[in-house]
Amino acid sequence: MIHAFMFALARMSSAAWIGAAVLFVIVAVDQTNFYKPPKPLDDAAAQLTAESSDVVPPNDLPTDDSVRRQIVARLAIERFPHYYATGSLLLGISFVSSLFLRRRYLKASRWALVMLFLIGAGGMMAYDYYEVFVPLNKLTLKVLENPSNEFTVEFDLLHQHSKMINAAQLLLTFLASFLLCMPGTRPEQPVILVQQAG
Repeated sequence: MIHAFMFALARMSSAAWIGAAVLFVIVAVDQTNFYKPPKPLDDAAAQLTAESSDVVPPNDLPTDDSVRRQIVARLAIERFPHYYATGSLLLGISFVSSLFLRRRYLKASRWALVMLFLIGAGGMMAYDYYEVFVPLNKLTLKVLENPSNEFTVEFDLLHQHSKMINAAQLLLTFLASFLLCMPGTRPEQPVILVQQAG
């Protein structure tokens, strides 16, 4: 019974993290693009845009670039700790649950691949948090404390680095989840032949 529960838990937690991470990215990108200061246009382009646009911005949307940068920084600081907390929790649950599955619900070779992918995903998340997110958070705090500051080149490089690491981490999690959910995972049971008495 415990092994069946762990098998279901490993499947659900790995799949749940993929869905949660994708949803997080969609919401984060949408919010950031909404509040991000617009790129400056020349006079002709600005006039053409104003004449051809029927979109009326909401009255409460700040127009000052420094205020918009402060909003983007605030959203990032409040949002990303939940991302790493949720990811580490679900990956940890999937990893611990998968420890119970060797030779019971998974063939040895498939179990080894699942564990390898989960360890790799967890290691990438830990690296991303300590080596990328922590420095990014410090740079973001500078913008939050002084909205006149702009995001630096170092910030952009760290942000691109984080996106690549998280893409690789999610790929490994997807592979682990695919192997866990793939049909035919149970190892073949030994067949015992009983000789009938003549």
